[in-house]
Amino acid sequence: MSRLLTLFALLFLVTACAQPEAEAPAEAAADEPMEEMTEAPAALLNANSATEEELATAVGADLAAAIVAARPFDDATGLEAVVEATAPDSDRAELYASVFVPIELNSATKEAIMLIPGMTDHMHHEFEEYRPYDSMDRFYTEIGKYVDNTELERLAMYVEIR
Repeated sequence: MSRLLTLFALLFLVTACAQPEAEAPAEAAADEPMEEMTEAPAALLNANSATEEELATAVGADLAAAIVAARPFDDATGLEAVVEATAPDSDRAELYASVFVPIELNSATKEAIMLIPGMTDHMHHEFEEYRPYDSMDRFYTEIGKYVDNTELERLAMYVEIR
């Protein structure tokens, strides 16, 4: 009987060890994980270059007209000022998932970086820590240490190097 129990225990251990390990999320080492953004937009409209019609489809006619009238924006904080004045009760994460002004990685302020939907203080720190960025490849390498590929691609839509 004890041999049978030993055999079952051994079989159980072998089966348990044979199961593939779940891959740990890339941000597990981070002090503060990115707020989860479940789906990336098909296309992120640039508030400086999108037509008023494109903007209206994404954010409504009134806000689209206000955005067009205030262009060009130096950075996302300029867009935020227009949104605050025109649609102060809007859901910023939803709004900025469809329309944004890309931030310049090497000079963006904390205020501008924090406007990226899902941004955390920890990731803001990581964005600044790896400055200067000489290419988007460097952004992918450094920020890719903290987030998975889907999130990395989503974040890349919000940034640029000028």
